[in-house]
Amino acid sequence: MSSSHEPKLLIPAGIDIGSRNARIAIISESQSTPCIVPNELGQRYTLALSFEEPKTEADPLNDQYWDKPKQSSKGDESSTPAAVHYIHGDAARRALHRLKQPLSPHFVLNLVKDGAPSQPEEKKEDQAKDKENKLQAADAFFSHLTTQATNATGTTTHPSSLRYVVSVPPTQTSAETDALVQSIESGTRQCMQQIGYDAAPAILKAANLNKREKKQIVQDIENTSRVIAVITNPVAVGHAHGLFDFESKSESKWKNILVIDWGASSMTLTHLRNLGSTQMAAMEKTISESKSCGLNILNTLVSHTAEIFERNKRGMIPRGETLLNKKAKAKLEVACEDALRSFGYSPKAHVTVDGLIDGIDCQVEIMLARFEMLLAPVLRGAEGMIRDFIASSGVEFDGVLSSGGVMRMKCVESMMSRLFQNKWRGQGIGHVAPEEAVALGCVRFAKTILEFSVNSDGSICNGSKGAEKSGKSIEESVLLSPIGIGLSLQEGDPASIVIIEKGTPLPALVTKHIPLTGCSSSLSVVQMLNETEKIIGKVESIDTLATSLEMTMELSCKGQLSVVVNGGSSFII
Repeated sequence: MSSSHEPKLLIPAGIDIGSRNARIAIISESQSTPCIVPNELGQRYTLALSFEEPKTEADPLNDQYWDKPKQSSKGDESSTPAAVHYIHGDAARRALHRLKQPLSPHFVLNLVKDGAPSQPEEKKEDQAKDKENKLQAADAFFSHLTTQATNATGTTTHPSSLRYVVSVPPTQTSAETDALVQSIESGTRQCMQQIGYDAAPAILKAANLNKREKKQIVQDIENTSRVIAVITNPVAVGHAHGLFDFESKSESKWKNILVIDWGASSMTLTHLRNLGSTQMAAMEKTISESKSCGLNILNTLVSHTAEIFERNKRGMIPRGETLLNKKAKAKLEVACEDALRSFGYSPKAHVTVDGLIDGIDCQVEIMLARFEMLLAPVLRGAEGMIRDFIASSGVEFDGVLSSGGVMRMKCVESMMSRLFQNKWRGQGIGHVAPEEAVALGCVRFAKTILEFSVNSDGSICNGSKGAEKSGKSIEESVLLSPIGIGLSLQEGDPASIVIIEKGTPLPALVTKHIPLTGCSSSLSVVQMLNETEKIIGKVESIDTLATSLEMTMELSCKGQLSVVVNGGSSFII
């Protein structure tokens, strides 16, 4: 939704909601390159977790309190919970450990999904209340991320200036994506309400406002959408490596790119195919597998560390006791996460936990060589999955791009370098830290969107120049196709199949399967304007024995039409 009260300075931001951690990247006014926003602890990632903190008269730090049965009387006012308070990130994880609740992957994404299937009538009310609490927790988490981004851009920046591009997994449904976007929008409004609107650019540039006018401006600000695009993780990785650089005048040399996303919940392989000189790509194929996920690797390290710890403290701790103690296991998981990150830079890692169990300190040294032996089954399974995917694709990949924290490990880098010599991580394309690739790609795409605006004559130019000429916000105008593009199956007949409809936002990219029943050996590409049709090109040498063909059309902002038939080379009309 556009508004006349938009700030002229819009700040691009990208959000990556990973399986375990979330990252947010921005490009501020004083910087030309994207940067990751650190959290309050200085970490470049924030645990993707937020939930309601219980408030009671008892000390929640006491584990025995959560073990004893809950007894409450109706007349006991001291047992009434206090106001709802939401905690985020590592603080939420520690609270979950005290409550002895597991930390599941995709926690924030699960918060915005629909609940379990139909339940008995007596449980529907509790289920609806639980879903409402989860949505409020997700909103609070995104409000927390917005606060981080606002503080990183400068003291004079207001959250209303942020414009987000969000990345989602390729397998996520549209309903889940819509719920996630709504949660981000709600969280941003919460952040603005907490900060206030007095520092908003739309309020500052307006003088002598009465209460009614100010209320109307605030309402317009709240109703404006902050999420300007949603893209999939593989496409975000491509943007991070500059595969879709719109400013490049030379034709892109790559044709097929393999994107490997190896994160906490799964390992995903995606084939991106270039559609030609328009520098846009199609996601040909994607598969995902959870057996080789990062959580399984973490659990392997936790079990190995606990075994060494119990062996060193033989006689003090029974075998297997460490992992049976939920609090000790939770502490060990946090320490092992840090150890996994250090394996990307060092051949050994130190796992240190003070008072792990029964007041006994844990100091264990893990050698990378030994840990790689334990991971041999996982690595063999991942390598077999990659080889099968390459064989089924039937193409030679020009580059291989990576994302996900697992890609930092030396053993994974060695395996990828062996599988893709001179192609690993897209040599010649650019190197990006794999764990930050998705967030950086989102913010680069957000910057690309905000840099374009529409002049009065309908042409596309740089956003800053266009804003100066028209005096309008760069988001107020969206270029729509003034014509429709269709196909005529018989020469001389009107267009029977519409590929790009009139009024489609540009650039437009449409792929359709065209039935060839009763068509001639050539198809006519027809331009449709009002009731007038004009033939602008032909697709010849059609196989008359084929029953259908796949046709992709891309109409650029400058009016350039590119056509691809059955995944072949593109031609420009």
